[in-house]
Amino acid sequence: PPPPPTPPTQMASQRPRRTAPPVDYREQLETRHHGHAGKRSAQAHVAVNTSEKSAGLAKEREESGKKRSKPASKPEESARQLVKVEQRKPSPQQAGDPLSQLEAARPDLAASWRAEKKSVWIVSKNIGDAIGVIVARLLAVNTTFVSVTLMYNNLGDEAGRALAEALKSNKTMSNLSLDKNQLGDGAGTALAEALKTNLSLQHLSLNYNPLGDMAGRALADALKTNKALQRLDLKDCPLGDEAGKALGVALGTNKTLRFLTLDGSQLGDGAGKALAEGLKSNASLAVLSLDSNQLGDEAGLALGEAIETNKTLQFLSLDKNRLGNDAGKAIAVALSTNSTLESLHLKNNELGDKAGLALADMLKTNTTLTTLSLENNMLGDEAGMNLAEAVKINMTLRSLDATKNRISGEVKELILRAGENRFCLFV
Repeated sequence: PPPPPTPPTQMASQRPRRTAPPVDYREQLETRHHGHAGKRSAQAHVAVNTSEKSAGLAKEREESGKKRSKPASKPEESARQLVKVEQRKPSPQQAGDPLSQLEAARPDLAASWRAEKKSVWIVSKNIGDAIGVIVARLLAVNTTFVSVTLMYNNLGDEAGRALAEALKSNKTMSNLSLDKNQLGDGAGTALAEALKTNLSLQHLSLNYNPLGDMAGRALADALKTNKALQRLDLKDCPLGDEAGKALGVALGTNKTLRFLTLDGSQLGDGAGKALAEGLKSNASLAVLSLDSNQLGDEAGLALGEAIETNKTLQFLSLDKNRLGNDAGKAIAVALSTNSTLESLHLKNNELGDKAGLALADMLKTNTTLTTLSLENNMLGDEAGMNLAEAVKINMTLRSLDATKNRISGEVKELILRAGENRFCLFV
């Protein structure tokens, strides 16, 4: 038969409280006094020893407190600092491979390395130097990425140097874009040093970084020996005139660079003349952009001479400089014999009728130019009439921009009728 049910356990509050029997301390004392005298003396001896020990402990505490109040000696301070440094050491997982570090710090970026793609796009993630160094370590051993974009990420010189080290060992990356970061001369010189040995990178973009004279001259020096780079973008980098001169010298010997962007690089006439001199012997550059610098008549005249002899340049942009009439006329004369330049941009250069007449005459004989921008200059009706005649004759021009000049509405109509249904006219 089944056992009888167990009675429910009583609640703690319902259980009867156990009370100890009353103790007659007087009787115990008398018993100890009469029958246990030896035991009482032993207890007294223990009590004395206990008080002595407590007194010793108190003395030790007092002495230790005095020691703490004293300033630590230099060996003690160094020992404490060593303990602190050892405590800050990363865990074994953090000190492992860079991919584990990236997964721990930024798992959203680690997915880019897990996917088997030929490009990585990390834009506007504000990764900073710490994550930038980890990314550089990954790129140093990566064998799949061809294009790497790290724009708008607040990368500084530390990350820039790490990326330069990665370029020394990476053999597959052909495109690296570092626009809109905080790379200074330290990063620029390190990247230039890497370019001297790198054989795979073809496009390096450093637009909108605070690269100065030192970085500019280092990059120029690298271009003298580099045999792989085809495009270098340095827009709005404050390189200065001396760095521009060094780049001009490098153009004279470089045989691979095809695109060079130096817009807003604080170049003056000295840099302009050096670049023009380099163009005379250069046999590879196809695109040169020098917008928003301080190029004047001297630079313009030198560039005119270079265009006359250069056989490879196809695109030249000189927008927002101070060329003036003499430089404009020199460039027009050069284009009368040049047979390679296809696109010329002279926006906002203080060009008047003298330069406008020369450019119109050039268009009557030139057979290669397809785009001409003369926006925001000082061309009048005389130059406008000649442009209308040139448009009727020229059969290769496809785009002419003469807006924001001093050409009257009647002359504008003549230009538009002359080139209707053949190309884009903006007057």
